[in-house]
Amino acid sequence: MNTQKIRVPDIGADSAQVTEILVAVGDDLQTEQSLLVLESDKASVEVPAPLSGRVRTILVTEGQQVAEGTELLEVEVAADSTDPASSEAPQKPAEPAATEQSNDAPEPQESQTPPP
Repeated sequence: MNTQKIRVPDIGADSAQVTEILVAVGDDLQTEQSLLVLESDKASVEVPAPLSGRVRTILVTEGQQVAEGTELLEVEVAADSTDPASSEAPQKPAEPAATEQSNDAPEPQESQTPPP
C-alpha cells in the first residue's frame, strides 16, 4: 500500500469554501465517489474521487477556504492502483443471459391448424 494525496481540481473559481465533507477516515472509496462539497460565488460542486482506496487522513475542515491544488485527503491505495490505466482497464463483456434464445434455435410459430 502507498499513500496518494487528493487535491482540489480546477473548480472554475479562485477559491471555494468546504461546505460538507462526505467521507470519514477509514472509509473505502470508489473512483468517482463524491468526497466533499465546495461552494464558490459561482456554484456548488461535489469533488469526485480520482482513484479508489481507503481514506487515511482528512486534511481540510468544513468552513475552510481552499483553492485549486489544495490537499484535501490522504488515501491508501493498492500498489497496482497508482497507475491510472490499471484502474480503467477494459472489462470483459457480460455473457448473454441463459434465457435468451440462440440464433440457431428455431423461433416458435403459431399453429395455423384450427382446433377439432
